Amino acid sequence: MRTIMLWGGGLGFFLAAVAGLAADRPLDLVLRDAAAAGLAGAWMLRWGGPNWSAH
Repeated sequence: MRTIMLWGGGLGFFLAAVAGLAADRPLDLVLRDAAAAGLAGAWMLRWGGPNWSAH
């Protein structure tokens, strides 16, 4: 479960940061949005992770 949350958080952070930097947004807004996306990604994969992982 912990691994799924780490993957979700990392993936959410990375995708939001890349999208923000590609859109030429200020760095502080990119990091803020990436942090929120990381939390949302971790929460979503924690919620849906047990359905996808084979324990």
